[in-house]
Amino acid sequence: VPLSPIINNVQVEGEEWPVNNENHFNTNDGNIFYLCTMLPGDAGIDLYKTTKNGAEFTKPEKLGVAINDEKAWEYAPKITPNGQYLIFQAYGRADSVGGDDVYISKKGANGTWLPSKNIGALVNSKANECPTGMTSDGKYFFFTRQRIAVSEDENPVSDIYFIETAALELEKLF
Repeated sequence: VPLSPIINNVQVEGEEWPVNNENHFNTNDGNIFYLCTMLPGDAGIDLYKTTKNGAEFTKPEKLGVAINDEKAWEYAPKITPNGQYLIFQAYGRADSVGGDDVYISKKGANGTWLPSKNIGALVNSKANECPTGMTSDGKYFFFTRQRIAVSEDENPVSDIYFIETAALELEKLF
């Protein structure tokens, strides 16, 4: 069953956005959901949050500049099982290693997200990477990496990888 028009909003009448684009809808508590979309007036895809209110959702609220860079596209949000980190994919950021990279933000003491950072070279490369999730105990982090095409005729293919979350040393980023 499609979610309500509050979530499945379109840019202009007749457009199929966001259905034809990979739109992620992620929660760790069943109450606050993180999503990526392009709402009217946006320059690109950004990250939003919405709260489930009974059977309905609140109007999506754009996450601040700590997460969304006005010159980049942010998508594929994943919240860690403990709710302390927001991991996402971004394209077009100045500190990118190349292509789409994985970024992370930590929830600050007051509940707001700290400025996001590139998750680092253990995950990011010159290829496109995308976060796919974390095990429920937080021990392993999963992501995809697109193979670099050998020829123009080759369709891009992504492989799935995992790494022990401890190896990412997330606390040192913040």
